[in-house]
Amino acid sequence: MRFRAYEHRVGVPLNAETGTTDKCPGGRGRRPRGRHGEETSMQPQTLPTDWQRLQRHWLVTLAAERFSPKSVRTYKAGVDSLLRWLAAHDPEVTPETLTRHHVREWLAERLAASGGSTGRTYFAAVRSFAKWLHDEGEAAVDATAGIKTPPSPEPITPVLDDDAIRRLLAACRGDSFQAKRDNAIMRVAIDTGIRLGELADLRVADVNEETGQLTVHGKGTARRGPRERVVQVGVRTQRALLAYLRARDKHAHRDDPALWLSAHGGHGPGLRHDSFRRLVKRYGVEAGIPELHCHMFRHTWASEFQRDEGSEGDLATLGGWRNYAVMRRYGAAAAGQRAAEGYRRRGTLGDRY
Repeated sequence: MRFRAYEHRVGVPLNAETGTTDKCPGGRGRRPRGRHGEETSMQPQTLPTDWQRLQRHWLVTLAAERFSPKSVRTYKAGVDSLLRWLAAHDPEVTPETLTRHHVREWLAERLAASGGSTGRTYFAAVRSFAKWLHDEGEAAVDATAGIKTPPSPEPITPVLDDDAIRRLLAACRGDSFQAKRDNAIMRVAIDTGIRLGELADLRVADVNEETGQLTVHGKGTARRGPRERVVQVGVRTQRALLAYLRARDKHAHRDDPALWLSAHGGHGPGLRHDSFRRLVKRYGVEAGIPELHCHMFRHTWASEFQRDEGSEGDLATLGGWRNYAVMRRYGAAAAGQRAAEGYRRRGTLGDRY
């Protein structure tokens, strides 16, 4: 849903219970919200202390520490949310009088309004801001000290079974350039579990035609730099890649470094990220998997790796994970099935007697 950009009018009173303006342009009586329920970034009502000036200085610190522009925008939205809440509930508060009770009450309302994921992200922003206020001498204490980060939500993404994968590969079989490309894309995604961005950013130079290995440019950060790793594909995926590369050699834009070329080139020679999403969705519908999305390949790959009793260390290395807690969410939908299969392989306790 799209929202018009509204200018905050300082003269409009805030509702003491909701922290929103009683009268908002558009006649809805509430603040615009994004698709996940989070408040859109609007300037908070001015507080007695120049909070917005302090916020701007803190944002400069984030930029100096090489936070990405997206992270800076997200962190700003988190602190904006707190400042709006303070304007509604304690408009006389200053950095010196800000307490953990303020932060706890704001966080409770934030979690109730938008769920754990947004609340967790916004709290990370507020924690960073409060620590900065303390470090810069603007506050005597860190108002977030002693407050635990909200637990991470545990979304369950379904995994694909063997029959679904067969139907999916059958849907993109063919002799045309597009069919060979799409078959190779699907097989690489299924065989390696690499992320959508990593798949889309592959270059011709990243493919080792002899060994079937791909050099993947992983999910890095501006502060830590890019991360690269090598992944292995199976023989059938290697054959599909070689067939696509031979077809690619006849393409008008064959000299372009991008691995995946557009069949028509309407928006440039290389496929864009949103093209991959549409491609996966289209073949999912054709294969009778309308809920299919790109990340299901990663979950399925991780689940199969664990079913084959691969080690966590190897899974983290091949999948490009640094955080084991995040990694363990992948394939969680089939965890019970994997455990039952492993128990049967070892022999059930009742069969010993």
